[in-house]
Amino acid sequence: MKFIASNGNGWVEILSFSDEHGYESFSLESHIDLGHSQFKARNSDLCFLNWPEFSKDLNDFILNRSIQPQLLGTYDSYVKLHSSGNSVYLDFCVGSAYCGTSTLEYSSKGAFEVSQEHFSSAAAEAATYA
Repeated sequence: MKFIASNGNGWVEILSFSDEHGYESFSLESHIDLGHSQFKARNSDLCFLNWPEFSKDLNDFILNRSIQPQLLGTYDSYVKLHSSGNSVYLDFCVGSAYCGTSTLEYSSKGAFEVSQEHFSSAAAEAATYA
């Protein structure tokens, strides 16, 4: 599932993975290009905690923009959608942690206006993960 910025300068993508032992996880990746700087983050071993609710809310959001679908994941990762006027915005956080002798937490956060052209296909794909 991929959300693309309306100005073409970034995207956030969620992919599902499973291995031969039945272990399932998700990858959350973001890429933002501001011209003078780029921000990229990826965690390929996340669990999302509320797929069914997010999928339903995302589907309802198509007709009712007062809803704010939120997909919550491990390491404080999230994808949140909201609207203002006719525009849809995506806020995101790709989180991770390193657990050695001490725990260090990392995150990359951002937001952008979502391309309406790609929004409907992302909403349809969300239902396949629920």
